[in-house]
Amino acid sequence: MQTTAERELESLSPDQLQDFVTAELDYFSQAEYYQPDADNIRRIFKLIHALLFLEFYEEAIQKIHQAEEIVYAFLEQTPNATDAIDFAAEWNLLAMRFTAFSKDEFKDYPYFKEIVRLYANHPSGFHIQMVHGYVSLILNYQTWKDKGGDVSKLSENQYQELETLLNSYPKQLQELIQEAHHAGDIEKEVLLNRAVARYASAANNPNLAISCLQALLNILPQYTQHIPSDIADVDMEIAMILVNYKQYSQAKRYFEQAFTGYQALGEDYELFAAQAEGWITECTNKSR
Repeated sequence: MQTTAERELESLSPDQLQDFVTAELDYFSQAEYYQPDADNIRRIFKLIHALLFLEFYEEAIQKIHQAEEIVYAFLEQTPNATDAIDFAAEWNLLAMRFTAFSKDEFKDYPYFKEIVRLYANHPSGFHIQMVHGYVSLILNYQTWKDKGGDVSKLSENQYQELETLLNSYPKQLQELIQEAHHAGDIEKEVLLNRAVARYASAANNPNLAISCLQALLNILPQYTQHIPSDIADVDMEIAMILVNYKQYSQAKRYFEQAFTGYQALGEDYELFAAQAEGWITECTNKSR
């Protein structure tokens, strides 16, 4: 599932997306015209995602550095505001996507510790950004090791923490989902299933990913804060996982559900309905 901003970007044609990026790059090149506030932070985050859509990685990295200045200036102005803390955590999550590989250093660790610091002095409770921080950490740590990262260069405490999280945190998340379910906390259950589905997809655990996504299909209708396309998006996610494993007949059923869902949302979702319809045809041909 996508955020509203990501959905808006994906609905743009390539020319529209390029026009959006050009206008926003011009805006953020003129420092005297913007302030470190919530609107500008959301705006520069959306620009970064647009640059990623276009695969303009160098420009995205430049904007990430600029976003850091805006985000932390806003945090300095309002150090105890929840939105300022969440923005700072989101910035660190973005930064974790762009750390250059170094065999002798796991560069994502400081960003993760900053997320921990940001939430350390605030009332105990559920912070989904913290969950995303842990998930990003363990996925990136596994990737770092797979690429030849030298664990002997890590301090003993850091190594032990990373290995413990790698081996235990996914199970902890699944236990948290069960706790949220039994407590009737629908929002927490939705957010955690999303996080675990993301982890499982990246960790090549399709059964766990599909299990979480199917749980979302059951509970999203009860979640008042979901965006209209969420259910169709989940159907598409399940279908794409099944296609990757050549389960075309099963995938077709979910593509059909997604197609119906997008069609019901009107012309703003015509492109997504067309995409689902194309996959229905593909699965029909592959199933013969």
